Amino acid sequence: MIDRIIVRNFKSLRGVDLTLGRMNLLIGANASGKSNFLEVPRVLQGIGKGLTIPEVLDGVLDEVNASEWQGIRGGSAKVCSAGDPGSDQGVTIEAHGRLGANISRGWEFEITFSPESGRVVREALTIGSEVVYSIENAVAPYMAQIAENSKRIDLMYPHARVQEKFGESGKALPNLNHIPLPSRQSFQQEVFHQPILRHPANSDPAMLVARSLANVQRVDPWPNLLRERCTAPRIGRMGNHGKAFMALIRTICQDEKTRDQYLSWMREFSSPAGNDVIDALSSLNGDPSSSSVVDSSAELSALGDGTLRFASLVAAFFQPDMPELMLIDEIETSIHASRIRLLVELLSSQSECTPTQVIATSHSPVVLEWLRDEGLANVFFCNRDEITGETTIRSLLQIPHLERSIKERDFFDMLTEGWLESVS
Repeated sequence: MIDRIIVRNFKSLRGVDLTLGRMNLLIGANASGKSNFLEVPRVLQGIGKGLTIPEVLDGVLDEVNASEWQGIRGGSAKVCSAGDPGSDQGVTIEAHGRLGANISRGWEFEITFSPESGRVVREALTIGSEVVYSIENAVAPYMAQIAENSKRIDLMYPHARVQEKFGESGKALPNLNHIPLPSRQSFQQEVFHQPILRHPANSDPAMLVARSLANVQRVDPWPNLLRERCTAPRIGRMGNHGKAFMALIRTICQDEKTRDQYLSWMREFSSPAGNDVIDALSSLNGDPSSSSVVDSSAELSALGDGTLRFASLVAAFFQPDMPELMLIDEIETSIHASRIRLLVELLSSQSECTPTQVIATSHSPVVLEWLRDEGLANVFFCNRDEITGETTIRSLLQIPHLERSIKERDFFDMLTEGWLESVS
């Protein structure tokens, strides 16, 4: 779990410092910086997977393994905004987190990189109060030596297997997933400051941090992929855009407990006459090539976009291979206002009872109304200055006079009238 993220000079985020909880919601107008913030964990995810900075920002296709990493919006050319006074200082991302309940000590990872050259300027990892490594102004040849013994996590299925990768000469690789062995004599700089933290590869604390950062799922369902029939008998996790959704439903329904829990959410969502939705979902199990499953697949693919989207969001919280962090952009898309209460309950309850942390965005005042009683501590308001283009993000409870105002008026009026922007 990531407890805190600090960002400097990344797109419109020139100085953002957020303390996060289990369920986090970003609100604000279009182009206020919400999606920019969602891309920060994706940068960390790419680093955890062992990608170079250019690969993280611009994307990469591994043709051998048919795996794809989509870069961030606009790629490296749009990381630093035009006229940004901090662009020549590089982008800095700092994350503070914990590695589960069994490891009491937290970790801090910080990296500064140049989007233009792809060079890592500074990188440091601290676990507890001890520095694991700290590198200043690493040049490409030094980083290339680290890349020679690097391991990458498969881009599509991060927990499926680990494979050897060899870096090309001149690549500047972040060190988090490419730490040199202490026995190598060719390094001109001492990287590990606390050799006692070195453990066997499967429990190396630095590798655990890398895997934690890499274990992110961006849930952005595409209707055409949700309707795509999948012949896989079981899967651990559907794709970011809903690929293999039907195989995931089949997997969920093969376990009686998860099947009942999943279908209970869908019964709440469906109208009293919506038994066809439940029938299609519950019958999608068994041999994927059988005629009954084929018929159920056709029936499921005939459902509306909103129903399929809600079904995929619910399914994401019953995946056998749950991510440590889930990113959801515009959670209310295609979902009727009367069903948004269920969506809020889903996100709030499942983020508490599963190991998955959630960061989501929303434009809906209905979401805020349902969160009014749940607590607004982890709802963050994004606002972008019209002159400087800089985004500020702060907890909704830090907005002046908010608590008094929400007692006198509803969030619909506050959002449509631009009240939050006027007082920020």
